[in-house]
Amino acid sequence: MPGRVSGSLPAVWNVEPRNPEFTGRDTVLADLRRRLDTGSTGGVQALRGVGGVGKTQIAIEYACRFAFHYDVVWWIAAEDPALIGEQVAALAVELALAEPGTDTATAVAVLKAHLRGRNRWLLVFDNADDRAGVAKWLPGGPGHVLITSRAGGWERIAATVPVDVMERDESVALLRTRRPELSPEDADLLARALADLPLALAQAGGFLAETATRVGDYLTLLDSHATAVLTEGSTGDYRKPLAGAIDLSATRLARLDPLGLAVVRLCAFLAPESVPVHWLLAFGRSTAARALRAPGPHAPGGPLAALALADTDPVALHRGVGSAVRLGLATSTHDGVRLHRLVQAVIRDQLGADAADVRRHARTVLVQAAPGDPEDPATWATWARVVPHLLSVDPGGADSPELRDLACDAAWYLTERGDSEASARLAVDLRTRWTAASGPDDRHVLRASRCLARAHREQGRYETAHLLYEASMPRSRRVLGEDDPQTLRLAHGHAINLRLRGRYEESRRLQQDTLARYRRLLGHDHPHALHSANHLAADLSALGRYEEARELHEETLARYRRVLGDDHPDTLRSANHLAADLSALGRYEEARELHEETLARCRRAFGEDSPHTLRAADSYGTTLRRLGRLDEAHRLQRETLARYRRVLGDDHPQTLRTAHNFSETLLARGESEEAHRLQADALEAARRVLGADHPETLHAARHLALIRSDLGR
Repeated sequence: MPGRVSGSLPAVWNVEPRNPEFTGRDTVLADLRRRLDTGSTGGVQALRGVGGVGKTQIAIEYACRFAFHYDVVWWIAAEDPALIGEQVAALAVELALAEPGTDTATAVAVLKAHLRGRNRWLLVFDNADDRAGVAKWLPGGPGHVLITSRAGGWERIAATVPVDVMERDESVALLRTRRPELSPEDADLLARALADLPLALAQAGGFLAETATRVGDYLTLLDSHATAVLTEGSTGDYRKPLAGAIDLSATRLARLDPLGLAVVRLCAFLAPESVPVHWLLAFGRSTAARALRAPGPHAPGGPLAALALADTDPVALHRGVGSAVRLGLATSTHDGVRLHRLVQAVIRDQLGADAADVRRHARTVLVQAAPGDPEDPATWATWARVVPHLLSVDPGGADSPELRDLACDAAWYLTERGDSEASARLAVDLRTRWTAASGPDDRHVLRASRCLARAHREQGRYETAHLLYEASMPRSRRVLGEDDPQTLRLAHGHAINLRLRGRYEESRRLQQDTLARYRRLLGHDHPHALHSANHLAADLSALGRYEEARELHEETLARYRRVLGDDHPDTLRSANHLAADLSALGRYEEARELHEETLARCRRAFGEDSPHTLRAADSYGTTLRRLGRLDEAHRLQRETLARYRRVLGDDHPQTLRTAHNFSETLLARGESEEAHRLQADALEAARRVLGADHPETLHAARHLALIRSDLGR
C-alpha cells in the first residue's frame, strides 16, 4: 500500500512539472499501470511510437498520476547514450549512496545494489534509441523502469507498449483546451488534417492563438507550406517543433542509412497507409531503379540514388526500413512501413525541385504493384491496398500510359466493390484533366469516360450516363474502330443503360450486335462475350420474351461457371437473371432453388449490403411471393428495402423497384393501406427519377390503381 497521500510527490523526484493541458490517454495509462504493477516482465516497459506522438508526455503524466506509489522517481534523458551514466550516478548522490565527484562506475554499482534490494522506485529513460546503451544501466530488482523510444527492438529487455496517435475525441478536447473558442466542428477539421498527432495539435493550438489565424486559413497554409507552418506555434511541453524534429531525424538518417532515407522519400508521396516492403523490393529490381546507378540527373546525390542498392542487396532495403522506423520517421506494420501524413508533408517540402522526380518513381512503384483484373474478386484485397496510394500520387496529372491504365482500372474496381460515388469522383478528375492534356479523342480519356458513365449508371443517373455514352461512342468508333475492345465495352455499357432507361428494343439491337462482334473476335467463352450474352438475355426478358431469355441465360450461366467459377460476381448475376426468368415462366420451385443458392453465395462472398446480394435478395423475394410464401417474402423484402435505402438512398431506381415488389407482397397479405402508402411514394419518385413514360413508372401506376381498387377508392 502507498505510504503517502495520493497527489503528493516523493522526496527523490526530478520529473518535469505536470502538463496542465494533458488530455486523454486514459487507456494507455491504465494499461501501463497494470503492466508495471503485475511485474510480469520484470517491471520494464517501453513506450514506443513515432516522434510527436506523445510518449514523453504520457511518461510524465504516468509519473505524476501514480507518484504516491513510489519513494523514488528519477528521469534520465537517454537520447545520447554517452550522457546516461552520469545521470544514473546523480541518483546515487541524491540518495546519499555516493559522494559528489564519485566516479560513475562506482556510483552506479552502489545504486544498482541499493535498488535491487527495495521496491517503490521508478526510473524513466526518455527518448532512448540505443537498446544496448540503456540495457547496461538497468538495475534489475522489484522496482519499475519506463522507456520512451521511437525505435523498436526492446523485446529482450522490456515489454513494448505501442503508442499511436490520439483518438479523435481526445484530439478535439486537446485543441479546445488550448483554444476554448474553437467550435467542435473546426476542432474536428484540424484534428483530421493533423491526423491526431499530439505535437502537431499542440503547435496548431499555439499557432492559432499567437497569430489570430482562422482555421480555414491555417488548413490552406498547412497544405501549401507544411514545413513553415509546422515550425511555428508554441509547442507546449514538447521540446522542439514538429518540422524541426522531422528534419533532425531525416538528417541523422541520411548520415546513418541513405537507403532508409530514400525509402522515406519514396513513401512520402504515397498514402499515409502501409506500404508493403515487397513493393519496394520489386521497385529496387526495376529498370527505373537500375537507372539510378547510371550517370545523369539520378546519379549518387539524387534523392533516390541509394535505392539502386536494393537491386544487388535486398537485405540493405530491409535494413533501411528498420533505420527509418528506429529514428521515428516511420512505423512498421505487419508487412510494410507507414509514414504519418505530417512527416510526409515535411519530407516532400524538403525535396524542393526533386519532388516531381520522386513522385514519378512512386507512381512506378504502384504500376509494378498493379493487382490485375478489377472484375476478379481474387484481386480485390490488393486493390484495396493500392487505391489509397494511387490517389496520393495524383493520377490525373500523369502522362504515363501504364499509370493511366492503372487509374482507370481503379475506378472500375471501386464500382465493382459497390462504391460508385468514389469511382465517379476519380473518373471525373481523370477525364477532365486528361482531356485538357491529351484531347477528347485520347484512348485513356475514352476509358475514363466509360468508367464515369458506368459509375453514374450504378447510381441510377441514367440520363447523365446516356449523355456520356452518346458522346464517347462515335469518338471511339472513329478513333479506335468498330471492333476495338474499348469500343465494344462502351457499346455494351450503352446497351445496358438503354435498357435501364426503358428503351428495351434499342438495347437489344445494340447488345446483339456487340455480342456478335465479341464472339467473332474473342470467342464464345471470353468473359466480355459472356457479359454481353447475359445482358442480351436480360433485354429479351424485359421485352417479355422469357423463353428465349431463359435459353440464353442457361447457356451463359453454364459457360460462366466453367470459365469464372461458381462464386464470381458475373456468374452470380447470371444465375439471378436465370432464376428470374424461371419465375416469370411459372417454374417457381426451380426458380426458388436457384435464388436460394445464389443469395447464399452472394452473402458469403460479398456481404449483406453488396449490390450483388441486394439484387439477389430482391429477386428471391418476388419468387417467394409467387410461391405463396408470403411471410418469408415479407421479411426478406422489408429487410432488403431498408438496406437499399441505407446504401443507395430512397430515390435510387433499384430502391424504387424493391419498394414496388414489396408493395405487391403487402397487397397479397391483405395489408392494402401500407401497400398503398409505399406504392404511392414509389410512383411519385419514379416519375421524378425515371420519367412519367418509363415502362417501370407506367407499371407502378397500374399497380397503384389496382391497390386503390382493392381499397374501394
